Amino acid sequence: MAAWATPADALASTWKDAGDVPTPILEELLEAAEEQCREFAPVLPVDDLGVEVTAPVRYRLAVVYQARELWAAGRRNGDVIAGDTYVIRAKDLTSTVRQLLRPRRGRPGIG
Repeated sequence: MAAWATPADALASTWKDAGDVPTPILEELLEAAEEQCREFAPVLPVDDLGVEVTAPVRYRLAVVYQARELWAAGRRNGDVIAGDTYVIRAKDLTSTVRQLLRPRRGRPGIG
């Protein structure tokens, strides 16, 4: 399974503070964000060899945006749901991320 987004994608995106996140943490954020996005996104098809096709650009953006949200959630004060050492705050997929993963379709017969 190929990663939908890499640290290089995050650095090249609109997440201007991605360079301030230590690389191991950035990798973990991207991995966690991808797992969340995979649960919501339509399943990508596989080729004849059983390899997942390359994710569309919007999937990469969704992972980077969700990783940015996870990073911000960990830095905010608020609803702590676990731990003395690690702080975890619940954060749903934003409407922007959901729209990137499952775009709304226009209504048939209009337009």
